[in-house]
Amino acid sequence: MEKSEKKWTEYARQRQNSLDLQASRQRKISDLKAKLTKTTELWEQAGRHYTVSLRSPTTELRTKLRSLNREAGYAQRALEELATRKSIVAELREAQLRRDDLQREIDTVQAVIKASEKRNQSQISQARHFIELEILDFLRRDLERQSTFKNAESVNFEFDGDRINVNGESFFSASSMVYLRNSFIASMTIAAANEKSFSHPRFMLMDTIEDKGMEPERSKNFQRILYEKSSTAISKNQMIIATSMIAPELDNPDVTVGAFYTHQNRTLRFANV
Repeated sequence: MEKSEKKWTEYARQRQNSLDLQASRQRKISDLKAKLTKTTELWEQAGRHYTVSLRSPTTELRTKLRSLNREAGYAQRALEELATRKSIVAELREAQLRRDDLQREIDTVQAVIKASEKRNQSQISQARHFIELEILDFLRRDLERQSTFKNAESVNFEFDGDRINVNGESFFSASSMVYLRNSFIASMTIAAANEKSFSHPRFMLMDTIEDKGMEPERSKNFQRILYEKSSTAISKNQMIIATSMIAPELDNPDVTVGAFYTHQNRTLRFANV
């Protein structure tokens, strides 16, 4: 019985210790649960605060970032436009410089052309003057067949219109027109033989100087004037005319070339068959 009591007492003590230990653990669990609840609440509050605080600056930063991105885009486009404009400005400047160079070349060429035209015009005017003087001399020394020729003061001629007039008159007798035409043709060669500035050949070939009823004495007078002018010209020249009315004093080997053909001395001869 005594042994049984001791065993029972031991069981009771162990049980009490277990109960005390369980009670202690329960208190610790309760304390830990309370701390966990409080800590969880604090964590959740901190999480909410963090989320709010994190969300607010992120939105502002993103808004600012978008704004900066837009501004950067505008700035980039502005830079591209400026680069394009700079390129265009450089091209324009280069084009302007090229234009200025070309304009200077144009001005130079135009100045040369104007100077050349002026010289040509002066030369043409001077040449026409020399030719006119020679024609006037031919006309004034003509036989008294055309009063206008004897009183000739001016001669105007146009190559493009094939026109010539004396003192403004252009209608004369047929023989006088022949004499005027011959005088005009001969005067160009004579003027060229006396003026170094002429480019006209110092050579003339006229197949005939008689036409349209030209009388012998008038033709011979023209021949004498032509021979005189050719002989006294400054430059060497050659003037060949074909005539059937040669002046006697010119009918010599120093002046003539070839035979004088007549009805008996024909230009075309046939051998006897």
